[in-house]
Amino acid sequence: LAEASTRFRSNLATARALYGDGSSVTNVAASNLSALLMERRQFWQAEGILTWQLRLVSRLHGRSSAKAREVAFRLAQCKLAPGADSINIWPERIAPADVFGVCSDPVCARAV
Repeated sequence: LAEASTRFRSNLATARALYGDGSSVTNVAASNLSALLMERRQFWQAEGILTWQLRLVSRLHGRSSAKAREVAFRLAQCKLAPGADSINIWPERIAPADVFGVCSDPVCARAV
């Protein structure tokens, strides 16, 4: 799983660089990485990715879209997950922009 985590991070970075944040390929890469991180019980990292993904999907498709609801549900599962390295033990939240930078898709710039 450790090697898969490295590869999934690389896939997300490559998808963002090649296709932009608004691409379905980038969305799938982010979903895959967050699922893997949750499986590895690295909830604080998964929460950062899911928070970034939710903001992006909400801007692109609307807060009430099926995609946004799906990501929001996964984010809620992540936040409620028990474990020694759950996000609940951290005193402050990690901003997705600190992890991923700002959205590179022109649609995001218009939405702000």
